[in-house]
Amino acid sequence: MQVNKIKMRQGRLCSYNPLDIQGVYIDNIYHDVGDVYDYIIKTGEKIYVGDSCEVHLIGVIALNGKRYLRTAPNKTFVDDLLKLPRE
Repeated sequence: MQVNKIKMRQGRLCSYNPLDIQGVYIDNIYHDVGDVYDYIIKTGEKIYVGDSCEVHLIGVIALNGKRYLRTAPNKTFVDDLLKLPRE
């Protein structure tokens, strides 16, 4: 499974904060962040980002308890998920 696009919250199209991601398109099908978070936590399956076979999503809980997605830490400054096309 590959994430190929992200949907940002209204008014946050240019944000580079992963908390502002509303949903992701996995294999061109839209999924809410909460649903993808639950799927990753329950199954442990890796969902890759873009064309990479190495960069994958992880589910994270913010200090305020909000669930969100980001990529597993690597050497890039900006999260690879936030480099994908947006809507």
